[in-house]
Amino acid sequence: MNVCKIVNLTPHAITLATENGERTTYPSEGLARVHSIPGTLSESDSVRLDFPVYRSTSFGEVEGLPPENHDLHVYYIVSALVGKALHDAGIFRTDVLLPGTGPNDGAIRNAAGQIEAVTRLLWY
Repeated sequence: MNVCKIVNLTPHAITLATENGERTTYPSEGLARVHSIPGTLSESDSVRLDFPVYRSTSFGEVEGLPPENHDLHVYYIVSALVGKALHDAGIFRTDVLLPGTGPNDGAIRNAAGQIEAVTRLLWY
């Protein structure tokens, strides 16, 4: 079995839970983030609605993600937003994973609905 290293580049710890209930927590080791570009004010919608309405934010380059290295068994966990930005830019890396937090991903939640652990990682 190949041993790999998992590096968490989200702003918070990620806990992975196996089927037998074993949990491993990966603390944040940095931050991969996406530059956001604020949307512009939509004058016509703002006038019609009596409050400011902006076009949605767009996203630019990802920063804080190390270059891909095919020789090492290192995987980077990034946020869904970073994964989407990479995907939208046509950048597909085999070393970047997302925590499975969607409604069908089996994330373990506490009574308040907050995620305590994920049961899978996803390719973006």
